[in-house]
Amino acid sequence: MDRLSREQILDALKQALEPQEYVLAMWEGGAAAFKRLDAWSDIDLMVTVKDNFIAETFEAIEGTLAALSPIELKYSPPQLPWPGIFQTFYRLRDAGPYLLVDAAVLQESAPEKLLAPEIHGQAAVYFDKTGVVQIPPFDWTGWQERMSERLATLRVIFDLFQSLT
Repeated sequence: MDRLSREQILDALKQALEPQEYVLAMWEGGAAAFKRLDAWSDIDLMVTVKDNFIAETFEAIEGTLAALSPIELKYSPPQLPWPGIFQTFYRLRDAGPYLLVDAAVLQESAPEKLLAPEIHGQAAVYFDKTGVVQIPPFDWTGWQERMSERLATLRVIFDLFQSLT
């Protein structure tokens, strides 16, 4: 059997999600946004939906993927650092081990949309019904402060936990 391509998966998701009234936009981040796709690139799917339609959106995504190929593995992280963003990873039997679907569903009201090109690249937009895919102004000072705080945290936890590995 031929492997599923990223284009087949993305086309099926676009066809399934765009007609849904509660789905506002769909784009791809990650390697696609940085124009660095290769054989090891996953699909960093981003979908913005009206608030309170997270479960329906994941059902539509999962149903679409399952119609393409059996889902071998699925993982939903319990909590992300951004309010209003929910994520599930899917590995499809017929897509191979590298072409994972990393699906993030964002509530319309989520304050962060992960669109800053300085961090997330240029979003590859598949549809945007209401103009939600807006590039925010980038706060360099705030970003540098957050990176300094994160670096300080990493220095502590690395030193603290390195003996456990």
